[in-house]
Formats: sequence, C-alpha cells, structure tokens
Amino acid sequence: MGKFVHNTTFMMVADRAVEFVEWVRPLVDSAARGMEPRLSVLRYVGGAPAGEEEGMSVALQVEGDSIEDLLIWADRKLRLILLQFEKRYQGITFSSIFEVL
Repeated sequence: MGKFVHNTTFMMVADRAVEFVEWVRPLVDSAARGMEPRLSVLRYVGGAPAGEEEGMSVALQVEGDSIEDLLIWADRKLRLILLQFEKRYQGITFSSIFEVL
C-alpha cells in the first residue's frame, strides 16, 4: 500500500504571509509530528509567476499511510488550525488528498 499526502492551501492577503508562516509553523510542527509536514509558497501558476496582487497562497502538506488516517488527523488537529486561521487572517482554505505514485 502506498503513501498519501494531505494538502491544505491557505490563501490570504500578501502582506500578512510572513506573519502567517511565523504563526502557523509551530502549530504545524506540533499538530503534524511524525507526518513529514512541510510548508510551501505558491510562486508560479497557470504559466506565469504568481502575483502578490492576487494574494498569497501557502500550502501545508503532511504524509499518512491511509486516507482514513489523514481524514482523522484533519478532523482532530487541522480543523483547529483552520478555525484560528479564518478568524485571524480572514482568508480561505481548501484541502485535498493525493496518493503518492
């Protein structure tokens, strides 16, 4: 059986992105211990450099052994981060799960 990756993208106004990363990194380190958490910033989209005027997108990716494990983690740990993010940054998020090939 393969690995799976849970991806959540946080979208916010660009001038709060640095503050966001400083705020979210310790939360992620605690909530996703042992899941190979990583944060990435969107730099290129649709054949062109990502522009800050559209806002900033930061992705959180974690690894798991099954979709069910990742859904349980998202419900128990990630949900709290998402609620805090929406209040603090008035941004939006979307999540997806990928299977590693």
